[in-house]
Amino acid sequence: MAVRVPFVRSNIPRIDVHTHILLGAAIRAARLFDRQGIVHAVNLSGTPADVGLDDFIADADIAYKRFTIFTNLDYSQCERAGYGDRMAADLVRAKALGARGLKIPKILGLGATGPDGKLLAVDDPGLDAVFNKAGELGMPVAIHIGDPQAFWQEPNEQNERREELQAHPGWSFWGPHQRGEIPSWMSLYEAFVRRVARHPKTTFIGVHFGNAPEDPDLVARVLDTHPNLMIDTAARLPAIGRRDAAHSAAKMRAFFLKYQDRILFGTDTAVGRTPDA
Repeated sequence: MAVRVPFVRSNIPRIDVHTHILLGAAIRAARLFDRQGIVHAVNLSGTPADVGLDDFIADADIAYKRFTIFTNLDYSQCERAGYGDRMAADLVRAKALGARGLKIPKILGLGATGPDGKLLAVDDPGLDAVFNKAGELGMPVAIHIGDPQAFWQEPNEQNERREELQAHPGWSFWGPHQRGEIPSWMSLYEAFVRRVARHPKTTFIGVHFGNAPEDPDLVARVLDTHPNLMIDTAARLPAIGRRDAAHSAAKMRAFFLKYQDRILFGTDTAVGRTPDA
């Protein structure tokens, strides 16, 4: 006879370090998070300094100061020489407006182009000034590199995310990678590690479980090598550990115990202005 265990909500207050709250949705987000016991959240969707960031800061203030805002960069600046210094100056202005961190989305390495029209690498030296400045300003960098490894594999019956890719064919990088238009998943990850290594005074948050939830051993090696790296759990819980022989529950428990002060709670929750936004 099955025993039903009653659900008991934890009374431990939670801070969600990975959310996306649209402008004007802060009050709605605060009410949603209240119901889930989330006392504070980091909104990674703050705009660049000169593109309405002050509106995001004001929106967060209206919502009982329940949110910390991370700014983003204007990657169109990368199309002209000297982009690193200009973007570093933008980061200074963002900090003055109230931003407390920097979000780097996967457009870096997969979409942003430099003055020569070619893709910018994640560890592009031209952006060193930005990451150095983030360290000087005490602004952590939440960085998203690539996507699930299965998105680089042929979306056939053997692909573990086949149904997901069938529903969202635009998420597949198989074709662009085969045509040489984008780097391999491992090339992106290796560039991410080089970026973290190059800026030891800058705190990085590797979102989505260090950008490699399918391979906790790889994540552990990078954490051991680079003390300036943290990771979050956002939107990758089903992938963490894979539940195979190599990553048993006991092994993953040991992972969480070892790195307990470097694993941040995040959900990737997105909140719009209305239920349909």
